[in-house]
Amino acid sequence: MPYLSIIVTLLVVIVLAVVVSVVVTRLRNRHHLENMREAVEQSKYAEKKPLSKPKVMKGAQPNVGIKVLQRDEIAATSEAGTPPGAETTAGERGELAPPEQVPAEAAEPLFVPRPYPPFNNARAVEEFGLSQEEANSFIGELVSQIESELPALVAAVTALDMVRVEEAIHKLKGSTSNLGEGGMTDLLSDFNDYVKKGRDPDTLDEYVANLNYYLAELKKVVPS
Repeated sequence: MPYLSIIVTLLVVIVLAVVVSVVVTRLRNRHHLENMREAVEQSKYAEKKPLSKPKVMKGAQPNVGIKVLQRDEIAATSEAGTPPGAETTAGERGELAPPEQVPAEAAEPLFVPRPYPPFNNARAVEEFGLSQEEANSFIGELVSQIESELPALVAAVTALDMVRVEEAIHKLKGSTSNLGEGGMTDLLSDFNDYVKKGRDPDTLDEYVANLNYYLAELKKVVPS
């Protein structure tokens, strides 16, 4: 029966080895858990503990390396200007940026009428033997004629149709010169001379503006 005793002995050894291994493993796990618990407690304590102020050794100077500028040095720095790359915008400084300067629109040039003397219809009074009141009534008919011809004249000026412009001006010039002189008569005479040789759009517009101005002056003497 020697083999049986050997087998029993081996079984006992194996069982003991397993038991020892289990005990050692549990001891290691327990030790590991204790280490983890200590680490957690230390981290909690570190979170609750306030930060301590750094200690300053006796005789040590605080703010070593920081230079305090005096008033004269600050003024000199301001006069020297901001070093390149250190510029900051108003927004970066927390300030309100100044409103953008919007260029003002150029004002239209002030209209200045051509200096003609006031319209005088004494010629109609003398040539037709009319009273002043009757002569003035003919001015009302002249005003109506100019107002009816004006849209076609403006269209011809806009299109630079100088043939139509000259025809309209010549027709109105004849009507005004029969009634009097000065004012509208002198303007239409100059206008008629210009359109025979000139066609500058700005000059033509200026003549039309004067035509409207002296038309308004004619209306002032029309009997109401």
